[in-house]
Parts: sequence; C-alpha cells; structure tokens
Amino acid sequence: MLVPIIVFTFVNVKNAFVEREKQRAIEKMMKERILQIMRRENMTQQEFAKAIEVSPASLSNIFNGSCAIGEEWKLENLDYH
Repeated sequence: MLVPIIVFTFVNVKNAFVEREKQRAIEKMMKERILQIMRRENMTQQEFAKAIEVSPASLSNIFNGSCAIGEEWKLENLDYH
C-alpha cells in the first residue's frame, strides 16, 4: 500500500506549498499597505513603528523579510488612518 502514502504525502506537500504562497502574497500586500500609509503620512519607518506601537527593529525585520507579518498586524496595527 505504498501508493496511498505517496499520494497523501504529495497532497500534504502541495497544500503546504499553496499555504506558503498565500502567506507570501498576504505579506507582500501588507508591506505595500504599510509603505502606502508611510508615504501618505510622510513618515519614516521609525515614526511609523512608534505610531503603531511596535519596535523599529520589528518593522525593519518585516521589510527585509527576516520576520513574517503575524495575524495581530493584519487585525490591529494597520487600522491606522
């Protein structure tokens, strides 16, 4: 019964890949939204980080890709007007 195991494994790998690609697309949109707000408000990364109450290092890590944008960013911090 090796075939069901291989199919199951392939489906799991494919699903993981699709989920990762969706996460990357969301992160890209969120980064673009952050930049849009920063430009509109004429803010530096440090000023924006302070305004949304995150560390400048966290914001920098998001921009350089060393940190993913978590759910809390999506739901709370980007309601900045």
